[in-house]
Amino acid sequence: MFDDFKDNMIFTNNETGDRVIFHRKTWLYIIFGILTHYLRYTDNYAEKIINESFLCSKEELNFHSVGMLCHDEEYHWAMLLVHGDNYWNHGFNIELPDDYYDWMDSYIKNNNLKLNICD
Repeated sequence: MFDDFKDNMIFTNNETGDRVIFHRKTWLYIIFGILTHYLRYTDNYAEKIINESFLCSKEELNFHSVGMLCHDEEYHWAMLLVHGDNYWNHGFNIELPDDYYDWMDSYIKNNNLKLNICD
């Protein structure tokens, strides 16, 4: 699953020299986990939704686009993916579930994922 994507992708801001390391495979796995855990999607359906979405776009990423992806919680990206732009205006909660951070810590550990999406 998500074998075409990798972690440890390094992006540099050409103007400032700042660097960010993006763990895209981890990011996608966490979104997958949110879809299967909180929305109760089957593994196959969650994987299909992600693989067919803008999240798996083959467009080249850059320092600024990675910053945008890392700016919001993965939960937001999962909800955006499933319910669309402005989902919070259509009856879907923008707040993270109460157990989100505990779930996330456990999910990362159990799936041997990177601790942070961006370093």
